[in-house]
Amino acid sequence: VEHEGYGYEFPPVRERMDRLEEALAIITAMFRQERPSFDGTHYRTREALNEPAPIQPGGPKILIGGGGEQRTLKIAARFADMTHWFPLGLEGLRHKTEVLERHCEAIGRDPRTIERTMATPVLVATDEKTANRLRDQLRPEVRARIGGGTPARAAEDLRPYIDAGFSGFTFNNTLYRTREQIEAVGEVLRLVTGSSETGAANAA
Repeated sequence: VEHEGYGYEFPPVRERMDRLEEALAIITAMFRQERPSFDGTHYRTREALNEPAPIQPGGPKILIGGGGEQRTLKIAARFADMTHWFPLGLEGLRHKTEVLERHCEAIGRDPRTIERTMATPVLVATDEKTANRLRDQLRPEVRARIGGGTPARAAEDLRPYIDAGFSGFTFNNTLYRTREQIEAVGEVLRLVTGSSETGAANAA
């Protein structure tokens, strides 16, 4: 619908992935090189100028969202500084991590250089009743993989994902519409950050 509305073609998924890979090759080259050229199937550049150059060495971080094992994670292994995945449960996310690691190994990249983020696997509410009401708005297959409740419960449920190496979480802004709801999400951040700092201090 969006492509039709704005007049963009919507080719088959294979072509879209091909275009994404070529675009990323061009973008990263323009971030890191002077006047790079690229000759692909869909895109071509000739001594492309990118002025002013990025302030950050190597350019802004590139985030690639999606967990497709044949193409998306392969492209992420090559280009991504960050990945972003759906809440598939810890076992599903461990599997995606293993696939990403294999793609990195194939090209000689350290997978630890790619930050893993995800859509939050928890709902946050000021009380359990409100959390249940929010959970009821989710599709059944998604609801089964979502934990949380009060900020304290949500922070507790996030801990295994943090321990598994996930460093960022996005919260669905269509669910959190009031100041109180946003403050509850902020309380989760405070609890998680506080517990991380305490753990680091104890380990030291």
